[in-house]
Amino acid sequence: MRLQHCCYVQSVGKIPNYRNKPSSTDFQLEDVEKYLESAILYQNVAELLQKREEFAVVEDDFGPTLTQMLIRGKKPSFSNLGRVVRYVKLNEKDLKDYQPGEILTWLQFSSSDKGDDNNAKHLRYFKEHNTKFIIHSLTGRNIRDFSNCAKDEDEVHFLPHSTFLVCHSEVKNRKNIIYMRQIELNLCKYVILWVDDHIFHGWWENKGHMEKASTLGTQVNVHFMPKSTTEDTLAFLRSEFGKRLKSSETFRIVTDMNRDNESSPNDAGIRLLCQVRKLGFHQKCLIFTSNALEGRRKLKKVFQ
Repeated sequence: MRLQHCCYVQSVGKIPNYRNKPSSTDFQLEDVEKYLESAILYQNVAELLQKREEFAVVEDDFGPTLTQMLIRGKKPSFSNLGRVVRYVKLNEKDLKDYQPGEILTWLQFSSSDKGDDNNAKHLRYFKEHNTKFIIHSLTGRNIRDFSNCAKDEDEVHFLPHSTFLVCHSEVKNRKNIIYMRQIELNLCKYVILWVDDHIFHGWWENKGHMEKASTLGTQVNVHFMPKSTTEDTLAFLRSEFGKRLKSSETFRIVTDMNRDNESSPNDAGIRLLCQVRKLGFHQKCLIFTSNALEGRRKLKKVFQ
């Protein structure tokens, strides 16, 4: 028997006046994450962390599957993620939690599908479900190769404590359509902030490293926070969620040296590190560069 939706949803906070912000409805645009800097929390970060520990993780049929994958050396993939859909039944009280600007966490493993919205089997299987979530996934796991529903679905699973920003909602054909972007708030112990201008591209070569670190075992949960620009990274670190990481001994930053999407592309990693230090973050940082000697020269120039 499945739990009611309200039993595994945790309201985290909201972004004031979200509807009036530029591009707020574009859930596939990374820019909407900048607004987290002004988020108002329903509880302080310490209380949110404590609350997370009070909730039991509901496996939703995926926990044993994940364990078996790891035992057999198989890895659920981050590759080619992005837009996914999930169908549920929500009552009027549940729907009030999904207003634009709201930040929510799903406490259980949650299934979604990369398939087409007009999939005939979707329309038949979920005919009685009154709500469709359309989600931009950042770290959901593609498990099609292991799923019992592989013939019907291109299945993506969200791990427990996945968090989402509600960007837009509407009603179509008597069905509630809720558009959300998965966000990483890193309310966990092991956190890696990874900044790369290609991090959201399906072909990004370092996805393999993320997958390996995230599937080392079922007892250690490494959370990655992907960002593609210095500006987006600093906006998060200035937020209440980012500030808590200043004292964390298990927080790390990974960045590339060059980012073509920035005004000064050849020293983007150095500039990021400089600003991070000014904000009071002194954890170790790994910089990817094709020329270590030149990278050290740039570092010495800034940090002498």
